[in-house]
Amino acid sequence: MICLLNVQATGTITLTGTVTRAGTMYAYVGGNRVSCAAAYNDSNATVATNPASAINANADIPATATAQNGVVTVKANHKGSTSNGMELAVTYYDDDTLPNGITAVCSNLSGGTGDPDVGAALAVISEDWYYSIIEPYTDSANLAELEADMDGRWSGMNMKTGHIFNAKDGTMASLTTWGATRNSPHCSTGG
Repeated sequence: MICLLNVQATGTITLTGTVTRAGTMYAYVGGNRVSCAAAYNDSNATVATNPASAINANADIPATATAQNGVVTVKANHKGSTSNGMELAVTYYDDDTLPNGITAVCSNLSGGTGDPDVGAALAVISEDWYYSIIEPYTDSANLAELEADMDGRWSGMNMKTGHIFNAKDGTMASLTTWGATRNSPHCSTGG
């Protein structure tokens, strides 16, 4: 028996230094921006608590954050691989700056494992017609189930046409390698 361990993806924003001039720090989690103040002479550990609090206060961010020793650890709200690759950033735009004296290194969310089986959901909607189906899973088992379901919907007696859309994170090389294994008339994946 194989035990599938479902784990939430995590990422970090590591802050170093001491604030030499008060300022505002902007942090981005999956494109959602939070801002927080940093006072003169704040240590990196003190500064780290501010974006963690701001992330937790923003209901649009699908993650929570904790701060310890200058490291903001961001954890996806949901278990599984779908949050892998969620971007963490500071100074994303040209006019974003860090408070003077503070530097930051961001590591995107990773390490999420274990995706649910979409079979039960497909069974519930088997008689319904959905033309555009947007789903987050790109693992082989779920894609096989989705494509088999779409094959049945495209039959001559059924005619419930539709198409699946999803996205996959990775480097150009990894996406090209993965894409070369895919050949589906029912699914379009954005890289």
